[in-house]
Amino acid sequence: MKIALIGSPGSGKSTFAKALAKQTNWPVLSLDYYWHQMDYSDAARAKLLQIQTDFMAQHDNWVIDGNYSQTMAPRMAQADLTIWFQVSRTVAIKRVIGRSLQVRHNGHNRPEMAPNFEEHFDRDYWDFLKFIWHYPQTHNQYVRDLHQKIAPNQPLLLLHQADKARVLQQLVTAPEALLNRLREP
Repeated sequence: MKIALIGSPGSGKSTFAKALAKQTNWPVLSLDYYWHQMDYSDAARAKLLQIQTDFMAQHDNWVIDGNYSQTMAPRMAQADLTIWFQVSRTVAIKRVIGRSLQVRHNGHNRPEMAPNFEEHFDRDYWDFLKFIWHYPQTHNQYVRDLHQKIAPNQPLLLLHQADKARVLQQLVTAPEALLNRLREP
């Protein structure tokens, strides 16, 4: 099973990826881990795309956690299922601020982040929160259009918080049945 996890920062992609990997042993690629080790240049974007391409080629099953527009089309094209996490902007921002405070308190990063990545409550952080707030306006139509263009015959599951546990269980116990159900008209 090849699964692409997309959605706003703070929507629960990484938490879901960890839980899914724990129960299935499917390898997970966290794009944040690699992106935040780079200098955010055009060369870094190309390198991130190559990391993803290599990962997809090396594994029969995979879970890829992250957005990054330049990597989304190839991921969707190869995924059996794209899961698009849906949360409100306020929930996403609350989660991001909460995890930032937790990292600051604990003194170590989340496992899916680059070890040397440090968040600072500065202008960049404020811009990141604004990015999250505007995510629905800037990304929702893009994601729909891209999926329709790249993978119109593959399911795009809009996943809400209330359905996460059920979908996780279905992916663990009967992934093909879930895919078949999602493909029904």
